[in-house]
Amino acid sequence: MDTEWKQYQDKSGIKLFLRPISGLSFYECKATTMIDSRIEVLGMVLRNIPAFTLWLPSCKESIIVQQFDENNYITYYIQHAPWPFKNRDAVFRVSTTIDWDLGKVTVSFEAINEPRVRLRDDCVRMSQMKGKWILDYVDREHTEVTFDIMSDPGGNVPAFLANMIIKRYPFTALCNLKEMAKKKIYIKSAAESHESVLIDQYVREGKLKK
Repeated sequence: MDTEWKQYQDKSGIKLFLRPISGLSFYECKATTMIDSRIEVLGMVLRNIPAFTLWLPSCKESIIVQQFDENNYITYYIQHAPWPFKNRDAVFRVSTTIDWDLGKVTVSFEAINEPRVRLRDDCVRMSQMKGKWILDYVDREHTEVTFDIMSDPGGNVPAFLANMIIKRYPFTALCNLKEMAKKKIYIKSAAESHESVLIDQYVREGKLKK
């Protein structure tokens, strides 16, 4: 049974929670907030994997290794680590589930072993890292967003330092996501998407009324 979440911060409209990870010395952290944005706009931000360097905390590189469709990928990610530690990298399987009847989009990511992506001398590979983004439709201009992440940084990073970093990570990520959702490129691409047409249809039919 998972340990219950414990709230440790409520700041700028973002609530943050943590819980210990069984068998590890690290925390799993979760943050939730309301964003003044359409759900499909936020979806467009999360689809733009290479642009993660612009807003995900400490992200130095983010690329698509293999794309199965517009929502499901294998990606490669490098995270900056403070001196004197090496940067961390990981290969993720990113899977998206969409349930418009519930008004919910879930983007899950988990580190995998991918032989096509070589181990780098200047990085430590993170083999245990996973999380998810949950987008919950509220109304046509508001979305509740939850971000959940756990990570074992590997190597010789002390647990207290890793936990200090991971506790800040979801807050910064959600703050940055709010700003990215204001960008015209995402608003325009979302307005032209098939999701926008489908959501408007669901709203007219009363299926997304919360």
